Amino acid sequence: MFEISKIINKPIIRIKSPQIIGYVKHIVFNVKLKKIQYLVINNKCEYKIIHINNILKITEDSLILKNNYLLLDYSLIWLNSEDFATLINCEAYGKNGKYLGSIKQIETDKLKITKIKTNLNEEILKSEILCFSNNLLIKKTSSSTNKFERIFDIANKANQKVIIQKNNNFNINNLINKKLMQNVFYNNEIIFKTNTKITAQNLRTAITLGLLPEIIKYCEK
Repeated sequence: MFEISKIINKPIIRIKSPQIIGYVKHIVFNVKLKKIQYLVINNKCEYKIIHINNILKITEDSLILKNNYLLLDYSLIWLNSEDFATLINCEAYGKNGKYLGSIKQIETDKLKITKIKTNLNEEILKSEILCFSNNLLIKKTSSSTNKFERIFDIANKANQKVIIQKNNNFNINNLINKKLMQNVFYNNEIIFKTNTKITAQNLRTAITLGLLPEIIKYCEK
C-alpha cells in the first residue's frame, strides 16, 4: 500500500542502458476500475504517458522501468477522457451536495484506490465513492431526505425501467427525448441548458447530483 502523492516528481529510471527517462507529473486513474492506469511524465521537455504495467518497481526514491516499455503521446488518454481522471486537486462533494474539500491524498493497494483524503480532513473509502471525473468526485451519503436517492442504483442498470413513487406511479423513462424548458443548475453552474434533449445518460447524471426533481419540474409536458 502506498500514498500516490509521494511519487509525484520522482524519476523514472531505465536500468538497461541507464537513463532517467522523465519525472512523474500526474497519476491517471481508470474511472470504472478505480485504479491507476497511466503515469504522465515530462520527457525531453514534452509530456508523455506510460502504462503502469511498464513499471517494474516503485521505491521511496524512484520508479524502475521494465526492460521493454512504451512511451505514448499524452493526448491519447484524452481521446476517451470520460474514462480517465487525475483526481489530485479534484473537488469532492457528498451526494447530498455538501462540500468535502479538495483531494490531496490518495492511498492505493495493488494500484486500486483504498482511501482518499481532502484538505478538510475528510476521508473517503473506495466503497464510499459514488462516481468521479477529472474535476469532481461524488461521495455516497449514508442518509438523506432526498426521496429520489433510493433509485440511483436501479437507474444505473442498463435497459431497466425505474419507477418513482410520488403520489402516483411515475415512470422516469417517460422523460427521455423530451426537452428542458429552463436551465438546470448545480453549485451555481449550468449543468443542463434550456432545450437540452433528455437522454438516459442525462438522467443518470441528474440522479447522481440530486437534480432529478428539477428535471421533472422543467421538462416539457
